[in-house]
Formats: sequence, C-alpha cells, structure tokens
Amino acid sequence: MITIVGFDKMSLKKRRRLYVTILTDLSSPKSLRTLAVSKGRDEAAGRNNCVTLILPRLDDRSW
Repeated sequence: MITIVGFDKMSLKKRRRLYVTILTDLSSPKSLRTLAVSKGRDEAAGRNNCVTLILPRLDDRSW
C-alpha cells in the first residue's frame, strides 16, 4: 500500500535544461519504488503528468 509519496526533479544534461520530475513511493524506506517519471520540472509536470500516469494504476492490488 502506498502511504507516502515524494516528488523530486532531476537534471538529465548539464546546461541543457532537460529536466524530469520523479514520483517515488516512500512508504517503505528499505524498498523505494519509482512510480512515474515526467518531462519537466514545474508544478504541472509533477501534479498533472506524474499523478495522471499513476492514478489508473492505484486500483491494481499488485502495488
């Protein structure tokens, strides 16, 4: 069960302005899982793109 999530942004290339936003499951510190990755580093990348990617899979019991 996912109880805690974290958002982080990461630069893929120096000085190229190529960023991604990463949504991670932080529920178990021993087994962190990447849930979604979206292009961009602004709020829209995290809130809209990452959350949109993960919402259809939340009902799946394999998480």
